[in-house]
Amino acid sequence: MRKHIFVFYLLLITQLLHAQNVIDLAGEWSFQIDKENKGIDEKWYAHPLNDKINLPGSMPEKLKGERPSLQTQWTGSLYDSSFYYNPELEMFRRTGNVKFPFFLTPERRYVGAAWYKREIHIPSSWKGKRVMLFLERPHIETTVWINNQRIGSQNSLRSQISRSFVMYMTSLQPSVPEHQHLLYASTTTTVVLR
Repeated sequence: MRKHIFVFYLLLITQLLHAQNVIDLAGEWSFQIDKENKGIDEKWYAHPLNDKINLPGSMPEKLKGERPSLQTQWTGSLYDSSFYYNPELEMFRRTGNVKFPFFLTPERRYVGAAWYKREIHIPSSWKGKRVMLFLERPHIETTVWINNQRIGSQNSLRSQISRSFVMYMTSLQPSVPEHQHLLYASTTTTVVLR
C-alpha cells in the first residue's frame, strides 16, 4: 500500500512540475548582425533575418562576429604589448593568421546591435494568464517585439531580465486598449529581440 501511495505522489509531483506551463526557447533562432544600427528604422522585427544561431550561448561562442585583427579595438587591456613588435611573434601578426596570446581572446568579436527572432506556439490553456518572458544575460540594452509590436526595452547589466504580458484571447482580433500587450493562444507568435 505504501508503495502505491509513493508512486501516486511521484506521479502527482511530475504532473505538477509539467503543468508549470513553460516554453523552452533554447534552440535555433533566426539571427542578424546590425553593424550599421539600421534595423529599427528598417523594421527588421517584421522581416526575415539572414542567419541562424543556436541559443543559449554568446555570439563569440557561436562564431558570430568578426575575426580579430591587429586593428581590433579591445575593451580590456590585459595583454603584453611586445606581441606587436617582438620578431619571434611576427608569424602570428600576419593577415589571415592572426593569433593573439592574450588571456580570454575570443575567436570572434562584435560590439553593436544584433537581432534574434523565433516563432513559438502559445497553448490555448494560457488564455487569460500572465505570461513572463525571461532572458538570461542579455548585454546592456534589450528591446522586445511580439508579433511586430514593440513591447519595451531594458538597459541593464543584470544577469536576467523579464517581461510580463497578459493574454487576452476572446477572439483572434480582440478590441483591447493599445497599452495592453497581446499574445494569442493557439497561434504562432513571433518573438524578436534586439
